[in-house]
Amino acid sequence: MQFLECNTRPMRSAVFVDFDNIFIRLSELDVNIARTFATRPLDWIAWLENSLPPYAGIDAGAKRNILVRRCYLNPKSFGNFRPYFIRGAFETVDCPSLTTQGKTSADVHMVVDLLDLLDHKVNYDEFIIMSADADFTPVLLKLRKWDRRTAVLAVGSTSPAYRAASDLVIDQDVFIEEALGGGSMAFSEPARIIRRAEGPASTAPVLSTEAVTVINGGATVLQESAAVRPVFSSFSPGGVRDTEKQRDQCSRLVQTFVRASPEAVTMAQLAYRIRQAFPDVGMDWQGKGSFKLFLSELDLGSLATSPVIPGYVYDPLRHAVPSGETGIRDEAFEAAEPELAALARKVHDLTDTPYLSPAHYGVLFASIAQEINHSGYNMTTVSKAVRDRCKEKEVPVARQHVNFVLRGIAFTGHRFGEGKETAQVLAERLLANTLNLCENAQLSLSEGEVTSLRRWFYAGLIP
Repeated sequence: MQFLECNTRPMRSAVFVDFDNIFIRLSELDVNIARTFATRPLDWIAWLENSLPPYAGIDAGAKRNILVRRCYLNPKSFGNFRPYFIRGAFETVDCPSLTTQGKTSADVHMVVDLLDLLDHKVNYDEFIIMSADADFTPVLLKLRKWDRRTAVLAVGSTSPAYRAASDLVIDQDVFIEEALGGGSMAFSEPARIIRRAEGPASTAPVLSTEAVTVINGGATVLQESAAVRPVFSSFSPGGVRDTEKQRDQCSRLVQTFVRASPEAVTMAQLAYRIRQAFPDVGMDWQGKGSFKLFLSELDLGSLATSPVIPGYVYDPLRHAVPSGETGIRDEAFEAAEPELAALARKVHDLTDTPYLSPAHYGVLFASIAQEINHSGYNMTTVSKAVRDRCKEKEVPVARQHVNFVLRGIAFTGHRFGEGKETAQVLAERLLANTLNLCENAQLSLSEGEVTSLRRWFYAGLIP
């Protein structure tokens, strides 16, 4: 009974990030992918928690809770990325260069901290190491002796011994595509979600506790298995593949899996299941380039999709609607003023300041001033009325955006309704609050960036 209780409780995990190592390796592949890794750690943390399969002997329904998050980086080279990890609840450890070649002490700090957790009162089940440094091989072997599970993400070439010393190797292509949203990248080979590490020439099957097997030319069933190999579709390798038929099969697979799930399913999980059943589809998603675009072509029946990061498919009749950040982009804003949009996105990511275009901010400030001057101030009624005013002007401002702006302005000491409100004063107050938030987030802004922020809030004001 004690063993069953142990297996059904959440997995206690700790993640250690050798930032310099991973960021530099990702930059060699794609600079934008590297920046996504550096600026959106919460996205890939959610992917690690929700999309990695459990280990053999661990209950399939067990959740993975990452209790310890530590990031080790060179503050001189990469200090500007530290605020993103602080916001993501990471402990950041500064590891400055110790040699003229740029060598840092990150690996030493990581090993000491890894071993320190072995004696912690919390019995950690899993250690996730994000680094390609083979120096971690001895500590992986040490953790194995202590019966702790280990997973590694190694971008680029790695030592066979390092990969063999870990229990799970997170494939870099899948991490880039699904955790970092790099689905438009072209991969040299089919992506693999997780491989059991058993040696340099390992062809061990993918770990999974639920496999979707294709039978009778398309019907799908869920079967329990500790380790399964990818199941190929019933199409003849030498024949002409019927694209529509594959989509129908994928549609049925998605509907079956989501309806069998007790909660909303991440898109990363669904992409993994489809790759298991149809490896040829998963290579390029039938020319769509990304799973999200491929999913939009499928018949999902009564299922719904959610843009909440990292992306979900759910049954509105059975599942709670996913909540959280959506990562929605304003493509018109980005096309018209790419530099200002990039700064606005950065400030939004670190402070939650609404990511709106200058024109939309102008309408928002004017609507707030008009509503308060006409009806007085009550936050609940004003936020709803302002949202409706913006909607009438075809400006997509959510009520939560209005609430954020009202609270932010109030935090600067402004008292609504004590005098005539003007859009110019509201913009000035929100700028002051945003600068305070940036300072609290340890985001250092240059004079030029402060000027750009001023333009972000002021440029759309109507004289």
